[in-house]
Amino acid sequence: MRRNISDWLTYAAAATEPTEAARCLDEAIALAEACYEWRALLRGVATIPLVSRERVSDLATRTLELALAEREIWGFRDVATLRATRLDDPTGARVALEAGVAALREPRPDGLGALAALDGDAASARAYEWVLLGQGFAETLGDTDAQRRCLEAGRDKARARRNADDLCDIAREWATCIDRDAGVALLREAEAMASDGSARPWTLANAWHSLGDSEAVHRVLDAALRSATSTDAALHAAQAWASHREVDEVARAHARAEELASTAEDWLAIAELAFDVGLGEDSIRRALLRAEGLAAEGDVRVRVSSAYSQWLRDDEAAARVGPRGVRPEAHRERARSLSGWGPGGEVGGDGGDGGWGASASDLFDWLRSRAGPETLTRIANADYGMDAEKHLAALTDICGTGLVPKRLGWEPHEVLALTRWSTGETADHLARALCCTLLSLAPSDFDELVTNGPILAESCLALGAEATHRAELFFAWLAETEAGDAGDDGPEQPLALLLLLLLRTASTPNDPRLGALAERLVDHPAYDLGEVAEWIAESMRSDLWTDLLDRILVPVRANRPATARVLEGLGR
Repeated sequence: MRRNISDWLTYAAAATEPTEAARCLDEAIALAEACYEWRALLRGVATIPLVSRERVSDLATRTLELALAEREIWGFRDVATLRATRLDDPTGARVALEAGVAALREPRPDGLGALAALDGDAASARAYEWVLLGQGFAETLGDTDAQRRCLEAGRDKARARRNADDLCDIAREWATCIDRDAGVALLREAEAMASDGSARPWTLANAWHSLGDSEAVHRVLDAALRSATSTDAALHAAQAWASHREVDEVARAHARAEELASTAEDWLAIAELAFDVGLGEDSIRRALLRAEGLAAEGDVRVRVSSAYSQWLRDDEAAARVGPRGVRPEAHRERARSLSGWGPGGEVGGDGGDGGWGASASDLFDWLRSRAGPETLTRIANADYGMDAEKHLAALTDICGTGLVPKRLGWEPHEVLALTRWSTGETADHLARALCCTLLSLAPSDFDELVTNGPILAESCLALGAEATHRAELFFAWLAETEAGDAGDDGPEQPLALLLLLLLRTASTPNDPRLGALAERLVDHPAYDLGEVAEWIAESMRSDLWTDLLDRILVPVRANRPATARVLEGLGR
């Protein structure tokens, strides 16, 4: 398992000699690329006394360079905080914050800046960025004049854009930190501006609530409910009232949503609101019965069934509606056999099941049988505890039944996607492997094997021989199948073959089938290895791919001509 920046900083903090602390810091620096990673370095060295002042200053300088390149507000702020505290350099802190001001006045250097330019807006700084930068001046240097200048810049930009959402941010901060009366006036201006839809009622209500004006909160949300002509609009008001704990108003908005509902999707949304805000079982069941009656076959019925099971614990009603998912092997259709991997494992067989016992379920069943309540709870809390109850219910259902929805809902997709990013010595590999398996079985439009595959491979290697063997079967299954509703899976097939080659080489380096598998990659009929190398280089885990290739395939290339050809094709 590769150590990450956090691991090396932990070792640096535990060092008893400056040379050891410096060595560990060097290892951490070698891993840092993006600004957020350099910010992590700054936070770490701030509390390590063995790191020299000069070294800390150099780190701050590099972080500032990246903050400018990425226009990362917290980069400017973290550099300023470090210089003002660890280095006792208020002048350097001011330089960092002023660099942030200059950056916000310039066009963004990334794709968001290009989109803003298309709209005729060269500098696309948002109000919240000006608010955060102003807070940096006030909190780090006690400079409220500079904070005011930041808020003025954000105010002027919000007015120029006629963006009520941005003006709300400025108004709230102005009222809290500069001048309450002026802030209230700005918020009234934002409320009037919002008639064009540039701020939602909930945003306005939250701003008024932060200033303690309950009358204004009622005015905004009452108007929103009166004008609601869709279930979504009524539910928006209900959710806003719920966030302010106005139970009677929630019930009123909920009733209006029921009046407007006309589709299964509408009634599902009403049921979810009733569950989220605690309106009781009767409200949830009434909405689900209406959704059930309107739901046609397909994804909506799956969601209704899941809602019965997860929100009401009513498995009888869930079964009446239909299955909540399918077994893993039903997610894809068999399209090919791995040539040269015959029955029983001998080279040169007729294909059959590839001699590999390719399996979608073996790995999933092994992982879910070991992922107990503690593991599932950790996954469910990955989004800072947001909607943890619903995430946990969905995960428990999937792992308990062994059925996986064809398309994962927000619960649990969001926490699966977040958990997969854990790295280093503290990573929970059982949780991470389970998440990547589910994301590979039922991928969203943004889930790709080039990202999830190497993470799954690394975690299964860390879990040991049994998990690694089952992962081999899983990647073999991916290589032999295609998503039936998506046509050509593109690069997934050669990537699955490469992942299979990596794991089999690591687990059973003398397997006589490895040569044929490597040759299949080299001579792939649709994608050459140069294309595979490009996909890997552009993936979000290119570093992990590099590590796996260097650690597993490179050491055997001298004695494995076919493996050497694979590495050459990948540019290694």
